[in-house]
Amino acid sequence: MGAMDSETSHTVAWQSPGAWQQVTLFFSSLISGENAPDLSIARQVARGILADYETLEERLDVLAARVCPDCRDNCCARAVIGYDFPDLLFQSLVYGDLPPAQISKVQDSHAGRICACLSPTGCRLPRARRPFVCTWYLCPPMKALDTKGDLAATVEGIKKARKRMEAELYAVLSGKPVIY
Repeated sequence: MGAMDSETSHTVAWQSPGAWQQVTLFFSSLISGENAPDLSIARQVARGILADYETLEERLDVLAARVCPDCRDNCCARAVIGYDFPDLLFQSLVYGDLPPAQISKVQDSHAGRICACLSPTGCRLPRARRPFVCTWYLCPPMKALDTKGDLAATVEGIKKARKRMEAELYAVLSGKPVIY
């Protein structure tokens, strides 16, 4: 079983409505609560991530249009898909809110259990509103079409920025500077 298999023992956190409500309350108070910390550096990093998503959106949509319709191993069906902590921190810092619910899977008569955001024409969510796993995973046919490696390089940059954004949050909360 590969890292993208939905049959792995990985589960998606915050799946229940009650848990999602608690996560939403936490991020709301963290970002804009009465005693919200100064997250200006983390917010700046998040805006950089948003800019990277915007540069990727059209190119990844073109790749998906070329590769996904004929795919026999749909990653939206087999992957463990969900928002992780950095996804939610990013969403909060950039948009000031979280998506209405954690990503879930629904039963499809042809493909089995698939991501609830998948439509016949692709994902219903804008790139920056998707879990990062939906951006960082480039299947082998997509990687083959990324002949310059610039998509992979941008994705790698987003990975590093997500770590920095999270480190900046922890630095502010702990009162200790980030050491790079």
